[in-house]
Amino acid sequence: MRYKVIVVLLFVFLFSGHVFSQAVSTPNRSVTKLSDKLYVIRHKDAPDGYPQGNTTVIIGDKKVIVVDACYLPSSAREDIEFIKKLTRKPVDYLINTHWHADHQQGNPEYLKAFPDIKIIARKETAEEIMAFENKDLARYRQNLDSLKIKVKNGKNGDGKPLAVADLANMKELAAGQDSVENELLNYTPVYPNIIISGGIDLDIGDQVVKLMCMAPVHTLGDLMLFLPDQKILITGDVLVYPIPYFFGGAYPYSGVKVLETIDQMDVKTFVPGHGEVLNNKIYLEQEIDLIKNVISLVEAEVYKEGLLGIKLENVQRAIDLGTYKKQFSNGIKENEVFFDESISKGLVEGCFNGMAK
Repeated sequence: MRYKVIVVLLFVFLFSGHVFSQAVSTPNRSVTKLSDKLYVIRHKDAPDGYPQGNTTVIIGDKKVIVVDACYLPSSAREDIEFIKKLTRKPVDYLINTHWHADHQQGNPEYLKAFPDIKIIARKETAEEIMAFENKDLARYRQNLDSLKIKVKNGKNGDGKPLAVADLANMKELAAGQDSVENELLNYTPVYPNIIISGGIDLDIGDQVVKLMCMAPVHTLGDLMLFLPDQKILITGDVLVYPIPYFFGGAYPYSGVKVLETIDQMDVKTFVPGHGEVLNNKIYLEQEIDLIKNVISLVEAEVYKEGLLGIKLENVQRAIDLGTYKKQFSNGIKENEVFFDESISKGLVEGCFNGMAK
C-alpha cells in the first residue's frame, strides 16, 4: 500500500531541510548491531518520499535469515552487499512479514543474489502480493503521469493555478518519482515460494527462530519472528515507531488483542517494521492504551446516533485525541501531521468499521 499521507508529508517537510530524531521520516541509512549474528538495517526514505521497511539479518551456524526486503531495488542490493561482508553463507530464508511494497519489493534482488533462496510468507500475504503488486505499479505510473501534467501546466486537478511553493514541491516530487520509476522499469515481482498458514520453527543451527501467525493487526497476513533465546521479537508493521500505522483503518479490534498477547511474552527487544529498535515495552503499552481508548471513544460516539445513521467523518471530527497526539508526536511537526492521518483518521476509521462487522 502506498500511503497518500507520505506525499502530504513530503510536500511539507522533505524539501524544507528539517531533520528530526525520532521522526517518522528517515533521512539516512543506519545499521544497529544487536549481536555478532543479528543486525537491523534502517533505510533512507525513497526519493518519492515513501518509507522503506526495516530489514533484519539473522546469521545462524547453519542458516541465514533475512526479514523483509525493503522497497527500492538499489537499497536491497546495498543490503545484500552488506550481508556478504558479514557472512560467506548464502541467505537461506527471506521472510515477507506482509504484502506492502516497502517490505517485499526487493524480493527479486535477493533471488538474483541467492538463487536457492526460500521466500516465506503467510497465505494471505502471498495472495495480496499477487493480487495488488502489478496493479499498484500501474497506478503509480498513472499518478506520475498526472503529476507531470500538473507541473507542466502549473495547475492543479481542477484547473486552478498552483501556488509557487506548491509548484516547487510538485517538481521535486515528480523528480523523486521519476527516480523510483527508473529503478522499476524492468521490475518483475517475485512471489513467496513457501506459504504457511500457521506458526513454524526454523532451526538455523545455534537457535530456533519461531515464525508467529496471529490475528490481523496491520494486514491480514501479518507475520512476526520470535528469537526466544535472545528475547527479541521482529514485528513487521504490527509495531511501528514512533507513530503506529493505521492508514485505511487496519484491524484495531483484533490488533489490540495481539498487542496484549505480545505484552505478556518474555520479550526484551522489539524490532519494529519502521523506526528505532525498542528495548522495553513502554511504547507497546502506550499503543495498547491508545487503541483501547479510541475504541471506547468511537463506540460511545456511535451509540449516541446509531450505527445506521452516523457518518465516519462526523465521528472523526467529534473525537479529540490531542493528548495522545502530543504524547506520540514528541513536539515534532511532521509526526503531528502523520498522527492526524494515521490515528485521528485511520485508527478511528478502523474502529468505526470494526463496529459494523
